[in-house]
Amino acid sequence: MATIYKLQKSNVPEKVLVTVYKSLFLPYIDYCSLLWGPMIGSVLIKQLQIQQNKAIRLIFRLNSRHSNLLPYIRQINQFTISEMFFIKMALFAYSTINELRDNFLQLVLHRALESHSYQTRFATSESLILRASRTNYGKNFVRHKVIKVWNSIPADVREQACYRAFKNKLQSFVIGNGVPQICV
Repeated sequence: MATIYKLQKSNVPEKVLVTVYKSLFLPYIDYCSLLWGPMIGSVLIKQLQIQQNKAIRLIFRLNSRHSNLLPYIRQINQFTISEMFFIKMALFAYSTINELRDNFLQLVLHRALESHSYQTRFATSESLILRASRTNYGKNFVRHKVIKVWNSIPADVREQACYRAFKNKLQSFVIGNGVPQICV
């Protein structure tokens, strides 16, 4: 934040400030966010969002009372912190289910169709089975959150055959609807 602040005081153009933001701030958020993102809880996500908001206010030279920063975040083609985590988990679920990557976390994701032969709405929508968890630790574990994220995505988005098409539809879904509360 200090770098962006110093550059902003030096009247550096917004485009340069956005580049500094994307190169200095975002890597810290994105690095291993699939692993630590589900476990940090809403309080720490809120603190990260506050830091992102500070950076956006500095980039666009907004006063601290300006509360609706979402249009500015969208203007630089970015997502909020919780949206980033949601997209990251959804992309991981898609690539694991479709075997596009190595399942390095050894997550076992079972489709509802694989567990029984009944043609229920839940099973035909490619939903994943969420095993009951007795502890909060289990509920905050990656597998639990990934399955909740996957099941909250509409079926027409989940059923995309191509990774790029899935990613584009997922991003459009998040921009249009935000992140479902059950996934935060």
